[in-house]
Amino acid sequence: MNAGVRREEAGFRNVPKRSVVTGATGFAGRRLVEMLIERGAEKVVAFDVAPPASDAVDDPRITYVQGDITKPDDVLAACRDVDCCFHLAALVGPYYTARAFEEVNYRGTIHVLDACKKNKIPKLVMSSSPSTRFPFPDPSVRGLGENELEELNGPGKYSSVLQSAVV
Repeated sequence: MNAGVRREEAGFRNVPKRSVVTGATGFAGRRLVEMLIERGAEKVVAFDVAPPASDAVDDPRITYVQGDITKPDDVLAACRDVDCCFHLAALVGPYYTARAFEEVNYRGTIHVLDACKKNKIPKLVMSSSPSTRFPFPDPSVRGLGENELEELNGPGKYSSVLQSAVV
């Protein structure tokens, strides 16, 4: 960013004042929580099934809430008194059962939508996962590592999926 460019001109005008971030202890969720605070948010609820890392940002504007996306009451409580919900919670990779993917990635999203409706949250931002596309291309990929998946799918196919997920 140029030193002469004002923050407002760089796209920082509409940072929600009060937000909840699901999946807040994951790679993207953790950084999103930090960025919201850096850009002027007054309150961020960091919601995740895992506790915050020992080196998580310690800021009075952040409330860490440990809860389960598959439990509607946990999601409803985390989504109280916010203006925006950033939904990033998901199981990723081919490492879980089909039932676990359904409970977290599908039903968990339904719980987030319901909580947004019940709490009258006007904005919802959802980030999906390439895991919505698994099994890829074969249902027998569960438990395989990156090298084994590349062997199964051919050179470069699996790594391109990984690269697009990271970008």
